[in-house]
Amino acid sequence: MKIRELNKYGIKLLFLATVLFVFHSNTFSQPDLPTHENEAIDVFTYELEAMRILDIEGTAPSLHLIQPTEAGSAVSNVSVDLSWINYTSIVAEGLANKITVVLSNLPPNFTTLKVEASVHTGTGDGIFGTKSTQLTLVSTSAAQDIITAIGSCWTGDGIANGHKLTYTWGITPGVYEDATSIAASSDVTIMYTIIAAN
Repeated sequence: MKIRELNKYGIKLLFLATVLFVFHSNTFSQPDLPTHENEAIDVFTYELEAMRILDIEGTAPSLHLIQPTEAGSAVSNVSVDLSWINYTSIVAEGLANKITVVLSNLPPNFTTLKVEASVHTGTGDGIFGTKSTQLTLVSTSAAQDIITAIGSCWTGDGIANGHKLTYTWGITPGVYEDATSIAASSDVTIMYTIIAAN
């Protein structure tokens, strides 16, 4: 009988010692918490919306077909590369932007107008777009992709930043018989648009 009582009390004492040890350990492991007198908070509210901003910098292209220096020679194509595409882009995760190009009005139907964007050069940071191959501009309704896979980035502002645009214009081979002189300068409007690619 005494042995059972000792075991019972021994178990109680062991349990009590364990509880005291745990309480003691937890008490000293908790960091000191600041009181209301020495604590203050400020709430930082943040938002970053999707962005698509596009601009053309530089000199507007002016293309003039000139007389060849040798009789019997074809009229040579002419190229100019004085324009630059600048853009700022912020995209959602997993998405991308792209830039399309389309004509607002057509050049003479016996001529061909082409455009090509360079790879990104200059300043800037982020995921710049991927240029396409040279495009032939033939439509006022079907826009073509000239720069794709644009991530979050900025290209730099002004000339020598972004993507240089090279325009080439000439008489279309095979339709020389349709060529007619143009007495006065005429304009062709080329529209670039940055849109979501997905």
